[in-house]
Amino acid sequence: MDNSGDTTLNLRFTFGAIMKLHETYGLNIMSPGDDDLVLNPTNLSRLVWAGLLHENSEITYEDALKRLETLPVREVINLTGAALQEALNSEDDEETEEDSSAESSDPQTS
Repeated sequence: MDNSGDTTLNLRFTFGAIMKLHETYGLNIMSPGDDDLVLNPTNLSRLVWAGLLHENSEITYEDALKRLETLPVREVINLTGAALQEALNSEDDEETEEDSSAESSDPQTS
C-alpha cells in the first residue's frame, strides 16, 4: 500500500468536529477535567479522526487509522496536542495577552 501522500496529518478541530467527536464517542474536549479524555491509543485515534474531518467530512475511523500507520506515535501525540491547543485557545485569551503587553510597554503606566 502506497501512503506517500498520507504521511502528514493536517489536524484541525472545528466546532463541528468537536461536536461530532462528542456525539460519536462521548469525548468532551471542552471540559478540561473530564476523566473520559485520558490519553490512550483509542482516544488518540478518535481525536485524529475528528481532526481530519475538515479535510473530508466522510472520512471513516478506519481510514483515519490507516493514516496513522506510517507515523511515529510521538509525532501523532504532538500534532494532536498542538491542534487541540489551537482550537481551545479563545480569542479573549489572545486579546488579554495583547492588552497586558501593550500596558507594560506604555510609559504612562510605568
